[in-house]
Amino acid sequence: FLLASNMAVSLAAGLLTVAASRLLGVAGDPRYPLLAAGYILAMHNLNRFQQIRAKQISDPVKAYFVQRHRNVLLGLSFAALAGAVLLAASLGVLPLLTVLAISALGMMYGMEKAPDIPLVGRLKGIPGSKTAAIALAWAVVAVLLPVLGSHEPLLPSHIGWTLALVFVLVFVRCALFDVLDIHGDRLVGRETLPVLLGEAKMLALVHKVLAVVLLLFVLLPFAGWLPTLAWWLAPAVLMMDLLARLYERKKLPPGPRFELFLEGVFALMALLAWLGS
Repeated sequence: FLLASNMAVSLAAGLLTVAASRLLGVAGDPRYPLLAAGYILAMHNLNRFQQIRAKQISDPVKAYFVQRHRNVLLGLSFAALAGAVLLAASLGVLPLLTVLAISALGMMYGMEKAPDIPLVGRLKGIPGSKTAAIALAWAVVAVLLPVLGSHEPLLPSHIGWTLALVFVLVFVRCALFDVLDIHGDRLVGRETLPVLLGEAKMLALVHKVLAVVLLLFVLLPFAGWLPTLAWWLAPAVLMMDLLARLYERKKLPPGPRFELFLEGVFALMALLAWLGS
């Protein structure tokens, strides 16, 4: 249920926001993780209905659940989105406008026949652009919104690097889920990065990207571009890479357990951020 309803991904988004806020030094306001959880739950569920054909091939059990409980999931999604908008409004005009903008763009991007907006149409034609768009949305709600609502002076380097690292980690997470869906995506003609590169090359790229991210978590505090709390978060990067390697070696097959472990990376990150604060 946690996976099929997207409650797990919603919780992961909220916990990632907790970790990012602590890394930025703006932790304490529960509205930010709640807003992130509500927004991500809504967007992932609403966009899932656009990908039901691919899911019927790659994950028929989850597709059946979505179709059977369509009305409940739609109601839950709109309620979550409304809650996210109300929370954003309580934080100020700029957070509200930001949430409204990314919500509108997210829904348009997920439509098979999107409104005639040239930029959206061009972006959708780029392979892997949807994965990047999802990662950007996560980075906005997990990092940028707490920054916009903060009244404390924040170092630009801390903001920039936290935003970049969160974007990359979520991009890798989404890419790994795309690997799981590769057969369904290929049959319905979705040009994801795993479809274009192939599973082996995609996983090799994941390992290289995560190695760079790990190195940045270790080195950036020495330059003063991130607080030393970043060192505490490094094990979560190792966990994500370990999961990818276990999947690659067929020691952790695709399925609910792998997906829960993958979402659990951000839960581990929140725990480590709390321990290191």
